[in-house]
Amino acid sequence: MAPKIIDREARRKEILMAAMKVSAAKGIKNVKIDEIAEAAGVGKGTIYEYFSSKEEIFGASIVEFLQHMEKIMAQKMFRAVTPQDKIRAMLHSWEEACKNEDNDLVALMIDVWAEGIRRDNKELLKIFNMKKVYERYREMVSAILKEGINQGVFRQIDVITVAGLLLATFDGIMIQWLLDSENTDLKKTADVLYETLMLGIIAKTDN
Repeated sequence: MAPKIIDREARRKEILMAAMKVSAAKGIKNVKIDEIAEAAGVGKGTIYEYFSSKEEIFGASIVEFLQHMEKIMAQKMFRAVTPQDKIRAMLHSWEEACKNEDNDLVALMIDVWAEGIRRDNKELLKIFNMKKVYERYREMVSAILKEGINQGVFRQIDVITVAGLLLATFDGIMIQWLLDSENTDLKKTADVLYETLMLGIIAKTDN
C-alpha cells in the first residue's frame, strides 16, 4: 500500500488557522501548543514538524497576512500615477486585505501589536518585530508625501508625523471593524479617511 501523501502547505495552513482560532479566544500568552494541535486535529509532534514554537506560528500568521496585503498593494500601486493615487491605493490595499481575512487573524494582529508594545515576549519579537513593520510602512507613506510636496501637490507638512497619524488611524479603524464589523464599512471608511487627509494636505492654489 502506497504511503499517504501529505500536502505540507495545506497542513501548515491548517495549523495557522487553528492557532488563530485558539488565540482569538484565549490570547497569545495563554495558548499552549497542545491546544493548537487539538484544534488542528493533529498530534503535538506534528506541530513541531512545521514550527519550533507557538511564537513562530503566530509570527508566521502575521507575516503571511502582510505578504498577502503587500501583493495587493503592489498591484494597486502599479496602476497609481499621482501621489494622491498612491495614498488611495495604499488605503484600499489595507481595506481589501482586512476584509478578505478571517476576523480571528485581525484579532491575532491586535494581540501581537499589544505584545510588541509590552516588548516582554522576546521570542515573538525575534520572529516578528512590530516596530520594524511600522517603520517600513511609515517610510513608505512618508516617501509618497514627500513626492507630493516636491511636485507642489501637497503643502509643506511634517511627513513623518502625518504618516504615523495615517497608520494610527487605520489601526483604530481595524479595531472598530473587529468589534463591530456589521456597522463598520471598511471601503467607505477608507474613502472618507482619504478625503479627510487630502483636505488637510493638498496645496492651496491662488485660483
